[in-house]
Amino acid sequence: MATRQAAITMTTSDAFAPDPASPLSLRLLLLLTALAELVDSASSVPALFMDHSRIPGPSLGGAIILTAIALKPPLAVAAIGGALIKRMRLAVCALAGVSICTWFNYLPSVASYGLDLRYNWSNLQTFADAELVLPIALAAIFLALRTGRLNWAVALACLPTAIRLAGLIAFFMAVSIHGF
Repeated sequence: MATRQAAITMTTSDAFAPDPASPLSLRLLLLLTALAELVDSASSVPALFMDHSRIPGPSLGGAIILTAIALKPPLAVAAIGGALIKRMRLAVCALAGVSICTWFNYLPSVASYGLDLRYNWSNLQTFADAELVLPIALAAIFLALRTGRLNWAVALACLPTAIRLAGLIAFFMAVSIHGF
């Protein structure tokens, strides 16, 4: 009982302490997920330097999208660094931050055009990014910082990327079956 109580009452100074007993498999999972997010976010960075009239307006929605695009690469690099130096809680929080930026990226479009819930894969993907990513990311941050359940936090932090990768795999399978 004492160890459970100690795990729940973690102070903030302990939150980003090194985790020497972190399993290699969890670190590799975080590292690969963060690398996938870095590659994905790097493809959006040129949008920061082009004509912003293509992004949904120069209003608050456009600013939110540009801010999310600008924040994703440094957060992915922080997750990679955290996984490499065995600071698993830092890596989980940074990867969850990438997921929250993805949620913010979808927010202006969903607010402007609504959420289409017809049954097809792209709408399910949009629904997952617009509705499920934020609670999953917040739960991962809570589990990483306030409890001793780091394994669950890693799994939840990697889940949004796994959902996006499943969409990419489904797209490639559909193209290979039906053609482009």
